[in-house]
Amino acid sequence: MRYIKKITEYQNEYDAEGNVTGSTETERVIEYRGYQMGNSWMSTQEWIGYEGTLPVSRLDIVDGDVVELPELEPAEEWVDKGAFVNAVTALIPEDQRQTVALQWQTIWGIAQLPGELVNLRDLRIPAFLAGMHLSVDAVREQLSA
Repeated sequence: MRYIKKITEYQNEYDAEGNVTGSTETERVIEYRGYQMGNSWMSTQEWIGYEGTLPVSRLDIVDGDVVELPELEPAEEWVDKGAFVNAVTALIPEDQRQTVALQWQTIWGIAQLPGELVNLRDLRIPAFLAGMHLSVDAVREQLSA
């Protein structure tokens, strides 16, 4: 069994002269890393037993109970620009590719993207794909095919 506890940390804020102007309070969950002291000692010290396997970053303590938090979706999902272009092209019916190619250059333009990667979580990508009646999920499927 693992033991966890919610702690409050304080961070002072300073002005240009070094005077304390306030403080910020942050709560986080930590895991006990010392010797096993027994359930009653752990309870007295306000540690709560947890038998799961999630990291403490995915745990919270609410009203004395451990709560498992959902996994956060990543903010970025980078794919190769060439693979992205190929996937989008493959999803467009052949008879519409010329029209879409013109739209591609005038509406948003893949050529304007910096670097060799495209972030599928960039909010402009779904808007761009919607103009061709495509979705990010369809592109993901095509990329993994």
